[in-house]
Amino acid sequence: MLGHCEAVLLANGSASERTSCLWTNPHELNIPYPNAIILKHRDRSEDLLNELNTFLATRIGDTPTSIVDPYSVHDFGPLGFRVLFSDTWSVRGPGAPVPAEQQQVQIEVREVTSPRKLLKFDAASAAGFETAGAGRSYPDVLLQDRRYRFYVGVSDNDPVTGVMSFNDGNSVGIYTLFTLPAVRRQGYGEQMVRRVLADATGLPACTNPSGMSNGLFRRLGFYEAGKRTIWVRRSVNEATG
Repeated sequence: MLGHCEAVLLANGSASERTSCLWTNPHELNIPYPNAIILKHRDRSEDLLNELNTFLATRIGDTPTSIVDPYSVHDFGPLGFRVLFSDTWSVRGPGAPVPAEQQQVQIEVREVTSPRKLLKFDAASAAGFETAGAGRSYPDVLLQDRRYRFYVGVSDNDPVTGVMSFNDGNSVGIYTLFTLPAVRRQGYGEQMVRRVLADATGLPACTNPSGMSNGLFRRLGFYEAGKRTIWVRRSVNEATG
């Protein structure tokens, strides 16, 4: 997750920093990527708190801030944060056989290879997540990053489902799995994930499934390995108000 967040934010012009305890990025972009990720469990929690407070001191006014706790063990309520949501880490071992595909409606899956198609992917994913007011997340430069692959399932040459993978050579992360509301529950999402797994054989895979996609990933051999929590503070005033 960290490498993926770092790459997307850098592509959007915002560089990250990290210490042994904390990854931070000062971005104020209207895209769903965090400002901080905890890198340690409970070890050296005092160091973590000091580093986090140093970063928070740079956030002024109505600047929102989000923190990912990949271990779900920290409490940032005293700093003015509230839990936005929690979800699971789901993983799949390398080389695990993919269950046979059940009979379902098929859709043509294409890999995104041009800026025009990436723009369509970005817009369709916003529609799929029903976040139409969000900014563009995936600049064209990501097409040159060999760790990324973007896939769409198309109908009349327009994407109706899609997924993105991030392969760092050690594992493949599966992100941004979406299907437009009008065509859900037809097996399209499962077909997209199967394509990612077929293109990344021999590597473990991980994802953070939503309640809607959790069953899909279980059918494909993923199992729960942990939990993460997303914390958010809408403004500096929330820390003192």
